[in-house]
Amino acid sequence: MNEMNSISIYEAIKLLDSDNCKQELISLYASKSRQKIKIPKTDKLAGLFSVLANPLRLKIIMLIAQEPLPVCILSKLIEADQTLISHHLQLLKNKDLVRVEVIGRFRIYRLNKEKIPVQLLELFRIYFEKRCDNI
Repeated sequence: MNEMNSISIYEAIKLLDSDNCKQELISLYASKSRQKIKIPKTDKLAGLFSVLANPLRLKIIMLIAQEPLPVCILSKLIEADQTLISHHLQLLKNKDLVRVEVIGRFRIYRLNKEKIPVQLLELFRIYFEKRCDNI
């Protein structure tokens, strides 16, 4: 089932083991039995959430979303060691959430705004699309 992009509710019900359960669900979803359910690809989004679940990384993201900043300023604002900040910035950079620009002897970190919305918008689209359907 992981290779599919979508499946109808009826097809999903047919995958169940219990015939008793199948009949009840077919009745329950009768009007929507042919409706397709998109099976989301969650690897990138789960990766994003795991990276942002760390309070320090989240704070870094929130700061550089306001203004691109070097490690030395981030370190003072967050009150953490520059080495620790650099480590977290590298993780954020590996996930393509931040970009770095070298200006003189400083590495200025900025939010990669093009990447964050792409990953989060799909989640919000699914959530709000479903909410709007229920109105």
